[in-house]
Amino acid sequence: MEMVLPVGQIIVVPMHPTVGELKQAVENVLQDTYCITDEFVLMEIVELEEWLFRAVESGAELCVRGTGIGLENRMRYEGGANNWVVKC
Repeated sequence: MEMVLPVGQIIVVPMHPTVGELKQAVENVLQDTYCITDEFVLMEIVELEEWLFRAVESGAELCVRGTGIGLENRMRYEGGANNWVVKC
């Protein structure tokens, strides 16, 4: 059974970033966007070797792994601590 991943985040980096710059950009976006990832530390860019020696096109998708996700944070749900329902 294949794992279904949630929709990712858009991260904009300058052309030809270093691996360190890419990792920092990912950490910054995740730390600034979600309450439960404010202490996220990127440990791995999945299949990084495939990306190192070829041009990465605009819109490319990367998968990352890391630590520091605060699953005990009471704000981990979309509605925060409340059980909100939005009807459009």
